[in-house]
Amino acid sequence: MEKTKILFVTQDITPFMKDSHMGLISRHLPQGIQEKGREIRTFMPRFGSINERRNQLHEVIRLSGMNLIIDDTDHSLIIKVASIQQARMQIYFIDNEDYFHRKFVYRDKNNAFFEDNDERAIFFSRGVLETVKKLGLEIPTPIQAKAIPVAIEGKDLIGIAQTGTGKTLAFSVPMIQRLALYKGRGLVLLP
Repeated sequence: MEKTKILFVTQDITPFMKDSHMGLISRHLPQGIQEKGREIRTFMPRFGSINERRNQLHEVIRLSGMNLIIDDTDHSLIIKVASIQQARMQIYFIDNEDYFHRKFVYRDKNNAFFEDNDERAIFFSRGVLETVKKLGLEIPTPIQAKAIPVAIEGKDLIGIAQTGTGKTLAFSVPMIQRLALYKGRGLVLLP
């Protein structure tokens, strides 16, 4: 039987960013999924604060080299990869010089949001989708196909599906993305 393939998309993973609650969750949740015998691919932006040399990031040539058009401008998509050795996990980084080579993540030195955060989020999301196609992970389960667009918009969501169909991914990835961009809380109720 083929392993279940899971895509985990986040804005923050320890040890690549400063330790945070979300970074720790994003570090250990994929590892736990992988240890349950699932095949997982984890993606995050390659922010300028990430030291490529210390974290041993290197470009994945077969996945890089495409341009994405955002607001009528071509932006090169560069895919890099690094490993968390103790977890035996690879992390894919979505990179672009225009959007991610800044010292700060979402706010400038005066604590004001960058004006292009929306474009950056769109580039990151489209970069993940294009890379997923090249990796052959592009078919979501039915619950994911219906729930993710609703959850990305920040709408309330109730989903019922059989065990193992990807419900957790369907609500957690959009919730984590929104919590990384906006202050707030997410609520998950389980039976």
